[in-house]
Amino acid sequence: MEYASLGKQMELTKGKAVIVVGMHRSGTSALSGEISQFGIFMGKSLFAAQKGVNDKGFFENSRIVYFNDFLFDKMLSSWDDPMGYLRCQDFDFLPYIEAGRNLLRSEYSDHSVWGIKDPRLTMLLPFWKQVFELEGVEVCFLHMYRNPTEVIGSLSKRDGFSEQKSSMLWLNYNLTSFLACHSGRYVAISFDHLLSDPQATRNRISEAFDLQLEGNQTSFIDSELRRNNAHLAELDCPMATLAMNCFRAIETQDLAQIEACREEYLAYLKSVPPWFNEHYLEVKKSEVRHRVEFETAYNTWTWKITSVIRKLELKLRGIQGYKNTP
Repeated sequence: MEYASLGKQMELTKGKAVIVVGMHRSGTSALSGEISQFGIFMGKSLFAAQKGVNDKGFFENSRIVYFNDFLFDKMLSSWDDPMGYLRCQDFDFLPYIEAGRNLLRSEYSDHSVWGIKDPRLTMLLPFWKQVFELEGVEVCFLHMYRNPTEVIGSLSKRDGFSEQKSSMLWLNYNLTSFLACHSGRYVAISFDHLLSDPQATRNRISEAFDLQLEGNQTSFIDSELRRNNAHLAELDCPMATLAMNCFRAIETQDLAQIEACREEYLAYLKSVPPWFNEHYLEVKKSEVRHRVEFETAYNTWTWKITSVIRKLELKLRGIQGYKNTP
């Protein structure tokens, strides 16, 4: 997609943006569903709910998500890159700033109060904070965080990730969320508190951001949103222990302790052998190239015209396979 041409004739209303940040599988969808239920516009092109993953919806603007994936491709990274904390801090985003501004204008120009939820945006805050500032948007950051053991369990079930990888991802996202946002308009919301008292959560957000999250609507939150409970005894790697220390520091908003966690984590990342990172980048480069080639072929007229033939072939193969079944 050519992002640079989006929304050039529009201007973004100099309003207020509620930006939900935090790690995947931490309740960002639940929090976004709650604020959407009470009047925050989350985007024109939201992804549909997915059974067994987010049954009640993601509240992610698909165009923002695709653009964030585009940025990840440009820097040879991804949402689940364990080394992403370093990669996102060092990348030059300047060539893509105008495209980000155009995208915001095309999606949110009609609304004075709006929101974005995409966990990928968390790792891309060095980019998006520049975009928000240039657009003159009053940004309010909602940091959704969850016990790392529950996130580890969720990622293991959904993606098959190891405890080590999931712990590093938890640190990537939550260290970025706090350190990039806490000095501005910022509220940290724990998953436990959102589920136990959604009304108090709404009141806290309303007061902190001067919003009116009131009305006769029924809360979006229900007890079925929790599928993984914490089991602290199951932690079995140093990064998981560090994630738990960071989690406790976020709970108490202990800046000194969070900074100490960051320093320990940076030391660990810099101890990773250079050959590992070199190999990762080569694999990622190949992955991006093949995906772009596939998407280019997929959008050609030849592919579209022959789609009927391929469907017929699959159907015939299915019939033939059924006939040959003993």
